[in-house]
Amino acid sequence: MRVPNRIVLLPSMALLAAGWHAKLETAFAEEQPRPRHPEPRVIVDVLSVKGPHKPERVQHDARFGWKRIVRCYKAQGAKEKTVVTLELVVSSEGNVARARSILFEAKDGELAACLAETLTGLAMPKALADSKADVEIRLSPGDTPQKR
Repeated sequence: MRVPNRIVLLPSMALLAAGWHAKLETAFAEEQPRPRHPEPRVIVDVLSVKGPHKPERVQHDARFGWKRIVRCYKAQGAKEKTVVTLELVVSSEGNVARARSILFEAKDGELAACLAETLTGLAMPKALADSKADVEIRLSPGDTPQKR
């Protein structure tokens, strides 16, 4: 009598997976706690898009501006939480053609100007026409590094 390969293979795979899972749990149990993250926290949310660009794609690509955003925030001191809202003109060719700050506190004027300037040229999705996107950027300082 011939035994199908599946009958032999499935129990073998289950045993192998059980052993792998046990090793994985052990590895996670032995992992040391990670140090705090000293970089600023950045949250980028697209509030609205007027035009053919899809909001989820604009938000995805806007988040790739993280390094540019952090550079502006650090240049302004990166000491306290702040929120800046920008209007981005997303071109049909696939980049930020223009950006302007539309909502920010008076103390964050230089930060807002820096963000508007640095996000111009950021890669975006292509579409049939230009769009306008309102983007909220929330910033706060990172964690204080732990002393050893």
